[in-house]
Amino acid sequence: MQSRCLFIVLLLGLTTLSLAQDSTYSKQKMTNRKVGIYTNYEEFLKNEPSITKSFIIMPIFYVDLVKKDSIIIGLTYRFQDSSKLTKKIWGLYDGDKTYYNLDYLF
Repeated sequence: MQSRCLFIVLLLGLTTLSLAQDSTYSKQKMTNRKVGIYTNYEEFLKNEPSITKSFIIMPIFYVDLVKKDSIIIGLTYRFQDSSKLTKKIWGLYDGDKTYYNLDYLF
């Protein structure tokens, strides 16, 4: 009976491990990605950003006054030439990191 339970536990464990996703994907660098702002996912897939002018990414912090700590909860951007921001964007790539938003909250 114990060997049967052990077999079932091992089988479930191996099944779980074989279905697990590799977490290193999020740490891989984008290659041959064009720097710019993508208004939708299709532009990102085609690597054709709508907006290619220079921009700066600025983190949005939540400050906990009780704990005297802060955490980054989002980001915003601004153009270096002070142009008006685009209302709806899917994501952006700054040459180092890709940022994307699935809820259009930028």
